[in-house]
Amino acid sequence: MIRAVSFVGSGNVATQFAKAFREKDVLIQQIFSRDINHAKELSSQVNASAISDFSELNLSVDLIIIAVNDDAIDEVAKQIKTSSVVIHMSGASSLSKLENCGENTG
Repeated sequence: MIRAVSFVGSGNVATQFAKAFREKDVLIQQIFSRDINHAKELSSQVNASAISDFSELNLSVDLIIIAVNDDAIDEVAKQIKTSSVVIHMSGASSLSKLENCGENTG
């Protein structure tokens, strides 16, 4: 069961999914964005913490959703090593981009 989720990205896809999870009473723990103002904007809508420093990302949530531009997935995924489930939201990018994140990827 998914109880806590963090998002890497704060654009339209992250916004829609974060709101949908929140409506289902899933805790949105963190919103990461390179621009803290973007993270704050979304986090205020879903009652989450806003972060812009990757070292602050809580890797012990149930699910980490990477919702960034397809070209940035590799860079982001290299910074995540966890036993949590990690997924990316790109239909055009291979799951192999997540191979360094851990065993639970999609």
